[in-house]
Order: sequence, then C-alpha cells, then structure tokens
Amino acid sequence: MKDFWNQRYAEAEFAYGETPNHFFKNEIDKIERKGKALFIAEGEGRNAVYAATKGWEVFAYDWSEEGKKKAMQLAEKLQTSLVYEVGEWDDLNFKNEKFDLIVFIFAQLPEMERRKIQKASAQLLQPGGKIILEAYRKEQLEINSKNPAAGGPKNLDFLLSKKELEEDFKSLNILALNETTASFEEGKYHRGEGAVVQMIAVQP
Repeated sequence: MKDFWNQRYAEAEFAYGETPNHFFKNEIDKIERKGKALFIAEGEGRNAVYAATKGWEVFAYDWSEEGKKKAMQLAEKLQTSLVYEVGEWDDLNFKNEKFDLIVFIFAQLPEMERRKIQKASAQLLQPGGKIILEAYRKEQLEINSKNPAAGGPKNLDFLLSKKELEEDFKSLNILALNETTASFEEGKYHRGEGAVVQMIAVQP
C-alpha cells in the first residue's frame, strides 16, 4: 500500500488537486473557533493546508513520504505551515495531543486498521471536539467498475458502511450520518459520481 501511494504522489500533478474537498471545506468553514486539527491519511495535504491557511494549528500523517513532500510544497506555496508525520498509527508522536477537530477525507484503509484508528481517534478529541468524515461506501465498487476515473478502492475491505461508523464512533454524539451520491472533480483520480458516506460527530 505504501509503495502504491508513493508512486501516485510522485507524479508532478497533484493526484486529487490542490483545493480542499467540498464537503470538508463546507463543514470547517462553519467552525468559528480555531484550535488543533488532526488529518488522518492526509496524502498530498490539500485539506490540511487549507485548514492551516484559516488559522488552525494543523497536524497530519500518512504512510507516504511522497505525499508529505507534496503537502509541504503546497504549504510553502500558500505561505502557511503544518506538522506532518510519516509512519504507522502506533508510532505517531502526536497521539499524546488532544484535538479540537479530526478529519477523515477518503481515508480508505483496510478494515481492521481503519476501524482501529477510527475508534482510537475519538479518544483524542477535546470535549466539544468534532470529527468531519467523508469516504467511499461499499456501493462505490460498482460505480468504479463502470467508471474507473470515479476513484475509490477496488477491494470491498477498504470501503465503509454507515453501520461501521455508528459502531466505531458510538462514544460520540453523531450529528449527521448520511449515505449519498456526490459529484467530484478532484484532480484526475476523483472524476464523476461517487457513492459516499458523510459524518459529523462531536465529543460530549
């Protein structure tokens, strides 16, 4: 998996563009009080860098060294900064931090790893802290088979369900959890309709 993402992010062009994900941008722009934000499986950094430009203290991580390089390039271009670690979840330095916001945008990981991180991340939220999540759900497999440019994993194990999210984040107050279809024009790898699940949850 690491080799796949390093190869994709080594391309000169940003794989998913330089602008933030629409759902994420719409939700973070509603939050007036800025604080510490953690971005899970952040890749080339388009969402984390956007948050940094808006005054958040941003932490991000991924498995890909090439993803970090692109994120730091984008941060420099937009004259902002962030802390970005490369490695496994269990080895991250900032797991001792507490966050006001944790963001999962297309953090499509193998089910066991993904659900471990989702459950653990809820414990890193400050009281009143929020999670913003958008991911491909299992129905994306069929969409991808008809339009590969739509993006998303080709393995069912990497796709999410509403039920899984309800279980993993049961310690939080789930404010919104919707299965929907959205249209994407994000770089060259997210183009067309996508079957997604979107969630907003808050730490009591």
